[in-house]
Amino acid sequence: MKITIVGDIMCEPPILAGGKQPDGSYDFAPMYEKTAPLFREADYVIGNLETTVSDMTPDAGKFHTVAGKYHCNTTKSFLDALCYAGFDGVATANNHNCDSGALGLIETNQRLDKHGFFRTGTFLPGETDRAALVDVNGIRLGILSYSNRYNRNET
Repeated sequence: MKITIVGDIMCEPPILAGGKQPDGSYDFAPMYEKTAPLFREADYVIGNLETTVSDMTPDAGKFHTVAGKYHCNTTKSFLDALCYAGFDGVATANNHNCDSGALGLIETNQRLDKHGFFRTGTFLPGETDRAALVDVNGIRLGILSYSNRYNRNET
């Protein structure tokens, strides 16, 4: 069994600029052309999603700070690229998970679910099961995702 775990998956302004197409849409898949074959060799790929994916606030290319706070938010096409790259799941508990507020966090989780990603670390209202268990080739794995810092967005 081969599990690939990567660190922060961010969408900073230079990444947003690199993914922007002439028609104004975004395509981030080319950024994974070199790593996607490696990820696809793995039985399971997970990374730390260090951004929100929300329409609640502007993307980080438009505003990298909001109300004096560092801000990471990207477009929903960013998740298409993670699918292309071969990610199975993401950890979401980190200092950027509240950058788009509570509604942006909810929207991010909903979009992750629609894309079929396993996620742990942040949860939707009403989700009470905090156990993060996945089955990979008959082996049950527990995945933990915690954070103690939220960029001054604790409320």
